[in-house]
Amino acid sequence: MRLLAVVSKLTGVSTTVESSAVTLNAPSIVKLSVAREEISQLTRINQDLVVTLHSGETITIKNFYVTNDLGASQLVLAENDGTLWWVENPQAGLHFEQIADINELLVTSGASHEAGGAVWPWVLAGAVAAGGIAAIASSGGGDSHHHSDGDNPPPITPILTVIP
Repeated sequence: MRLLAVVSKLTGVSTTVESSAVTLNAPSIVKLSVAREEISQLTRINQDLVVTLHSGETITIKNFYVTNDLGASQLVLAENDGTLWWVENPQAGLHFEQIADINELLVTSGASHEAGGAVWPWVLAGAVAAGGIAAIASSGGGDSHHHSDGDNPPPITPILTVIP
């Protein structure tokens, strides 16, 4: 079993488990605590990614290839020294790109890669600015009445299914 961290592309929330299999419910970034040299092969089986190590151990990431408006899931390897390696396209083989932080993938990677799912920095800045303007506009003046109409749905919580 290996340490896996699953980061939701929607919320940025990370869930960490120790397992040989995990099921994704939405496109995510999966950080696997494995050195590049340990990997024998990456295999696509239907919508799942199977990581096979030279030791014979396998790690299955179910629904890895399921995509939606957030794009596709991405795989990152975390070596013992903390170095992070993004697996650019698991179907194309073992092609790695060193990254400093998983947040790089949440913010920019899909803009120039086929994996998709990027939230460009200017979009984030626009969303923050729009939220600030809306907050200022809604604070209004004079009328101290506050009405809560319940139109705000609760935040979506990522679901992570662990298969021992």
